[in-house]
Amino acid sequence: MKPAPFEYFSPVTLEKAIALLEEYGVEAKLLAGGQSLIPLMNMRLAAPEYIIDINKISELDYIREGENHLEIGALTRHQTICSSDLVRKRCALLSEAAKHIAHRQVRHRGTIGGSVAHADPASEFPTVVTALDGEIKLVSPEGERWVKAEEFFFGYLMTTIEPVEMLTSIRLPIPPVDSGFSVQEIARKENYFAIAGAVCSLVVDGDKIIKVDLGLMGVGPIPLKPRQAEELLAGKVFSDTVAEEAATLASEATEPESDLHGSEVYRREMTKVLTKRALREAFRKATGGGGR
Repeated sequence: MKPAPFEYFSPVTLEKAIALLEEYGVEAKLLAGGQSLIPLMNMRLAAPEYIIDINKISELDYIREGENHLEIGALTRHQTICSSDLVRKRCALLSEAAKHIAHRQVRHRGTIGGSVAHADPASEFPTVVTALDGEIKLVSPEGERWVKAEEFFFGYLMTTIEPVEMLTSIRLPIPPVDSGFSVQEIARKENYFAIAGAVCSLVVDGDKIIKVDLGLMGVGPIPLKPRQAEELLAGKVFSDTVAEEAATLASEATEPESDLHGSEVYRREMTKVLTKRALREAFRKATGGGGR
């Protein structure tokens, strides 16, 4: 199928893009990588009257290190993040997650801003941003605001972005250099959307867990952060028993729905399995067990 007719704009500045959003409001859609929007348009599941292509706004394509955070522009491609030495050094969890996204063609076109704004709960980047308590920058004619991930996602493919707002960057805290990380997921085929998945960032002192960040994908209407599981782990000496208890709490925090790829029960059980795997791998890396 082909998309419904639309009017096309290609601004070269952020100011012009915001002005177009202000003019056309809910009838307009932003086009970045197009890996989500274009299929929806082709299937007539989305029929915007105006397309605002932001690919020429070069100021939105960057990766910068701040005092204690990493800031990534909305137009930064998945593959750029995947291959970035800075991301690998300062936020290895994000770099690892990028490797799981779709296929090379998609990674070369898709953007982190588009992925987070699309808010698919089975996507890697929204889950990592949620797990790490990241922040999202939104710009409008009235100015800018930073929104915490826990306040940004509120329903399936739903965010707090207003019709006249544009997501321009994402900010993630930089974990300690000796932290461990892991991305675990199960899908129908390699690099497909996750049926269930878990991401983990872990800081330890010897065998003692100092800080843990967890994120769950594909098992609820939004990316989930199982805080009870994190609270259980904090301050504990790592063991398979403790990991099992935390994984059980993570599974209980899910809100999965049954579909042709897996039942609610299956998704919950896989969340438990994958969370435990993620914790074990992250601990191994944090304690020098290799694989960093």
